[in-house]
Amino acid sequence: MQNLGFLGPKGSYSHLAAMSYEKRLSDIGEIIEFPTIPAVANAIGKEITLGLLPIENSTEGDVGGTMTYLVQSLLLGRKVFAQGELVVPVKHVLAGFWDIDEIETVYSHPQALAQCSMLLERLHVRQVAVDSTSAGFSRVIEDRDARVAAIGSEYAASASGVPIVRTGVQNNETNSTRFLVVSKNKKTAPPITTTAKTTILCVVRNEPGALMQTLAPFGALGIGLSKISSFPTGENLGLYAFFVDIDGNMRTRNIQTAIARVKAVSLRTLVLGSYESATI
Repeated sequence: MQNLGFLGPKGSYSHLAAMSYEKRLSDIGEIIEFPTIPAVANAIGKEITLGLLPIENSTEGDVGGTMTYLVQSLLLGRKVFAQGELVVPVKHVLAGFWDIDEIETVYSHPQALAQCSMLLERLHVRQVAVDSTSAGFSRVIEDRDARVAAIGSEYAASASGVPIVRTGVQNNETNSTRFLVVSKNKKTAPPITTTAKTTILCVVRNEPGALMQTLAPFGALGIGLSKISSFPTGENLGLYAFFVDIDGNMRTRNIQTAIARVKAVSLRTLVLGSYESATI
């Protein structure tokens, strides 16, 4: 049996993603909560077999903690592999014990506050950042006699026993977070008939044309790229690692050829592998 680690606390969107992924597999023994992304990452291959890591949000962009872990794995030569991905819709609610026009303070995680900024500005409320959306609901229970509310998932609000004041309070109706399931164990690429994605990280030389030379094989071979993101290596200014999502499966010859050409011109390369693409 495999244990799956996620960024807590319970009721967070990472917890919802973990419960969703647990339903997909028959060999998940336990899903284990960790307080931070580095704690999840460091436990992979130890307390847990699989780590569920948020990689990007459609509104707020890349998740720094996960990117740092993957780039450090690349630089240190650690072998890590992507076992799958999930995309979880972010549907925030405003919950509290007061009517919406009576609320003076709103608690939530900084990202959730940013994702609901339009409503919060209209309400002219004080915004207080806490460690997680679930922690925000706990604060509301503690301060229920004050004019306070919190923002988070409907699941977390209901589990906390805090009444929902308004649903769908996020700025973007299509807001979602993508998660990668990461392991120290290499997984066989999905069947060739599966809609798949392949993810690599690479460090390119800090010189004119280096990135274009690195990515050119994909265009030459007719391969699409759904994500290209840069992240500093921490070694020298101007030296960046690039996170690249490739539309396709490593079982195909053209993907294998393109990655071989990337390796030939990059300073370092980490192939996370191929996995079934999530439905968005």
